[in-house]
Amino acid sequence: MNKILYLHGFASASDSTKAQQLNSHIKNNTSDITIHIPNIENNISLAVDQIESLITKINQQVKWAFHWAVFLELIFLKNII
Repeated sequence: MNKILYLHGFASASDSTKAQQLNSHIKNNTSDITIHIPNIENNISLAVDQIESLITKINQQVKWAFHWAVFLELIFLKNII
């Protein structure tokens, strides 16, 4: 079983249009993919900790579908705050 961990953009939510469209597409067009769309904290430091925890928890050949730039920005901001 393949897994996708979709992390929405900052100040967005797991029920955003883009997240729900992806979720619907995966469910309607695949049988071997599980998608995880968690709500991510709006606090930058908490968000980075939450993302790291999620990655550790789901860390089994995960196919990543999220904005790397957002994640890297969060790490950067967490380090300067």
